[in-house]
Amino acid sequence: MRSCSIHLMDGERWWAEARDCDPISLEPISALPYAPFRFSSQTNLYNGVLLASFLVSSSFPWYDPLTRRVISEADAVQLDHYLAENNQPPAGVGEAWRLAKKEAKA
Repeated sequence: MRSCSIHLMDGERWWAEARDCDPISLEPISALPYAPFRFSSQTNLYNGVLLASFLVSSSFPWYDPLTRRVISEADAVQLDHYLAENNQPPAGVGEAWRLAKKEAKA
């Protein structure tokens, strides 16, 4: 995978200059019709819709598909906010995280 080179620009499609591919779909980030998702603690970009689907269908604990960092509840909630802000279908990532954690403890 090529390294991500982001040039933050003024304008609606700032991610058009991203040179990386989404780690799930392997499609170019620059081709997304909506802004990509970025965890607050990282610089990697993701197709947030696919990331949400990937996470809620994965076994717990959840891992970042690129860095293998454990996904926190705050990360899951951040992804829910991203989906809402970008007018994407809700995935209930935060709630799924809480339910998966509860189930893992049972």
